[in-house]
Amino acid sequence: MTLPDINDFFISSAKKFITHEDATEVSNRLMPPQTVLLSCAGSLGKVAVTTRTVYANQQFYGLVAKPNLIGPVFLALGLQRLGEDFFLQLAGISTVGFFSKDKALGIRMILPPLAEQKRIVVIAQKADRLRRTRRYALQLSDTYLRAVFLEMFGSPVTNPKGWDIEDIGSQIISIRYGTSSPPEYQQNGIPFIRATNIKKGYIQSEGMVYISENEAQKIPKCKVKAGDLIIVRSGVNTGDSAVVTELYHGTYAAYDLIVELPRIQAYYYNFLINSDYGKAIIEPLTRRAGQPHINAEQVSSLRFPLPPLPLQEKFAQIVQKFDRLRTQQREADRQAEHLFQTLLHRAFRGELTSQNADDEPESVLLEEIRAQQAKAEAEAKAATQAMDDAADYLGTKAKQQDIEPIQLKFPGFE
Repeated sequence: MTLPDINDFFISSAKKFITHEDATEVSNRLMPPQTVLLSCAGSLGKVAVTTRTVYANQQFYGLVAKPNLIGPVFLALGLQRLGEDFFLQLAGISTVGFFSKDKALGIRMILPPLAEQKRIVVIAQKADRLRRTRRYALQLSDTYLRAVFLEMFGSPVTNPKGWDIEDIGSQIISIRYGTSSPPEYQQNGIPFIRATNIKKGYIQSEGMVYISENEAQKIPKCKVKAGDLIIVRSGVNTGDSAVVTELYHGTYAAYDLIVELPRIQAYYYNFLINSDYGKAIIEPLTRRAGQPHINAEQVSSLRFPLPPLPLQEKFAQIVQKFDRLRTQQREADRQAEHLFQTLLHRAFRGELTSQNADDEPESVLLEEIRAQQAKAEAEAKAATQAMDDAADYLGTKAKQQDIEPIQLKFPGFE
């Protein structure tokens, strides 16, 4: 087990395996089933419970619960609740994040009777199931848009529809650089979009910083409008891009490239640039002696298939509807995560068993989880049906390259 393998609460598999012979030589790193893995180096505080014997590298401590005192799942939930910030503080000042075994064993948490632990675990598992369902719906959405693109335009690698290959520069209206002198930030104000906010083709609000109107007036060239394309200019995610949506119309981009295209084309090129095909083309251009970097001339020289504009417009319509769905799904996912964390917070403060009249009854909490779970399952089912409906529609209509408005049903809105 390595850090990238810890992507679920219960783990039984990894990307790499070792032989039985090798396992006998590293028996001190073999973790039996029901071991709680806690990452102590690199990315701190990642927690998982093993369901089979695994080998874990030196980035983990393996905690085996005393069965007469604490259950492994309850222990794992208690550690997970503490969060990454707690473990960063536990590590203290270090060039490489690390905390010792003594510090790990010194972590304190409430220890109710085993029967009460099991009751808390059951409630937590119900909330965790809700989280999983929400995330599954998000995964369906990701698959949906990729399928739509391939159905409409074919694979850009093989270009089966025979579109002309053109420089993106022939379609660009303008391209400019952001500021090289970051303004002063403040807690609220105008969003200032940095490279860290450009992820998976979208502008993410996590980690967003803000600037004042006065600071904004100093960098007018950084102002963006809906439909602009922001391309990360330097750093580990060089070449990533995102279309500016209505939510970020009138905000400001930081150091990166701001590309103005006809709005209906921005969505097509954004998807291409963020695809594996686009990354394979861009990556060789970004190589530098230091960190990766790309400039305006290199962006303009990128060559991609150029489908007819009516088909690009149809794709833009689908993406815009899809984005509204994604916004709803991300909010639902956030609420499910908040409910789960709230439950853990209350459980490990002893509030789920409190007789205080001001405390919310457990029955109310469970009813909220049940109601959200039913809604999440319905939305996931609707998302699956929407994918099937869209595939049927595109298979019969998209080839006609007509320009009537798209009429697709998306779960959550019509």
